[in-house]
Amino acid sequence: MRRGVEWAEPIRKRFSAERTNYMELLNTWAGGFYEELDFKNEAYNQIQFKELLVKSDIQNVIVPEVFEEYSSRRLLVSEWIDGVKLTQADPEEIEKLVDVGNSAFLTQLLDWGVFHGDPHPGNLLVTPEGKLCILDFGLMANIPGEDRNKMVSAVIHVANKDFGQLVDDLIDLKFLPNDVDRPKVETVMGKVLGPFVYQGGGAKNVDFRSLARDLAGVTREIPFSIPPYYALVGRAIISLEGIALQADPDYRLVMEAYPYVARRVMSEDDTPELQKALAEILYKDGGFSVNRLAALLNSAMGYVGMSKDAIVDFDSIPEDGATASKFVEFILSNQSKSIRSTLSVELAKAIDIVLRRMVRLRTSEILSSMNRVPAPFRIGYNSVSKANELSAIRKDEELYVDSLIALSSQLLGVDVRGAIDEPFKALSMLRQLSSNPEIQESLRVVSANRGTAETFAQDIAAEVQKVGSRRLYDEYLPATFPGLIPAFKAATTTFNSLSLRRKT
Repeated sequence: MRRGVEWAEPIRKRFSAERTNYMELLNTWAGGFYEELDFKNEAYNQIQFKELLVKSDIQNVIVPEVFEEYSSRRLLVSEWIDGVKLTQADPEEIEKLVDVGNSAFLTQLLDWGVFHGDPHPGNLLVTPEGKLCILDFGLMANIPGEDRNKMVSAVIHVANKDFGQLVDDLIDLKFLPNDVDRPKVETVMGKVLGPFVYQGGGAKNVDFRSLARDLAGVTREIPFSIPPYYALVGRAIISLEGIALQADPDYRLVMEAYPYVARRVMSEDDTPELQKALAEILYKDGGFSVNRLAALLNSAMGYVGMSKDAIVDFDSIPEDGATASKFVEFILSNQSKSIRSTLSVELAKAIDIVLRRMVRLRTSEILSSMNRVPAPFRIGYNSVSKANELSAIRKDEELYVDSLIALSSQLLGVDVRGAIDEPFKALSMLRQLSSNPEIQESLRVVSANRGTAETFAQDIAAEVQKVGSRRLYDEYLPATFPGLIPAFKAATTTFNSLSLRRKT
């Protein structure tokens, strides 16, 4: 086989720009083939996989127990499991267990880095109890942590229609060389992925078989190569999607993967690649997007927003999305560690804008009344005018608050804008909220997660204090009392200097 590869390589290089190292692929396949014949290795893989399932708390997936004392390099003795092939089960059962398998598959691929490389129908059983049993652990793939994070980034960049960043991901994943012609690749990727990303049908149009076929068709134009481990991953993806399509013709793995990816970017607070991916979702055109936050949280909870012209629409909030209490519960969970720090900063900004908006409205009313009074009797006019001027809100801030108010009104079922613009309406709103079952449930969730809620509230308060101090010392006091801040700084410098002299 090596001689065959050596003979075919010059021909492939002549007619294709593809740079896949087929000799390395062959060696990887051959190594996996010999490993499959070593039952000691398979027993180790099976035990490890079973332990990871328990550790990750994946429900309704089982792996037979291994009896190591009776096993050897040529013999594997494991627990007998009754069941039928997944493909022979009822369509309803296949559809239910495909979701279970999808969760297990993505956990392997993106969390563990230890991946079952041969999930064909004969290795997936349905037990009488309705659980999914995975068999045959002879062929496994190992995926480095950096590559797992880049895969998540790639999913985000495809959904974000950011082909430039996608090219960077493909270079880091070794699909493309460092010296690739980037403009050319971006154009080709746009042609290949464009029908899936921009045309009607969205994620329902994306299946990995047709996508792989289209990508193979452009190897004459761009120097693609396939990392050895990814050959196993790609084969497994196509096998799993093929099984799922038997029960649900509209099934697409990219749709099912997005909630998992959404949870992943929000929970890994110490991973720079995923922090960057989270920022690319939430910050659109340089500003924080409330709609994207709501869409991301909904997606992480399994409510995927779809539009007719996108794989996954970051700006589309599902019509039947999560309720207010579900939002609160998810934000206070361990799955949202990363996003809470972002939320504390953005909520502080929102509070600052809302307070300035209220000051602007009230001072405008006061100035309107003062203008009806003769000039000599307008006591405090300049201070009120300055406060009105300093509380002005930019257009982007107005849009930001409007989107936040719209989302809050939708979740709470009351007119939040009215309560902000007219404080007397706030009492009426609070009475409505106190009798709202959804708000009562949200308060119960906060009480059940009291420690996390208190820490989150403290973080928000600290950010509000930062913003307030900045407004006070950098804007209001210098504008109202021009000489105060320089005098205060000079006094502080003098005091520190005298203190230092005393010590010396």
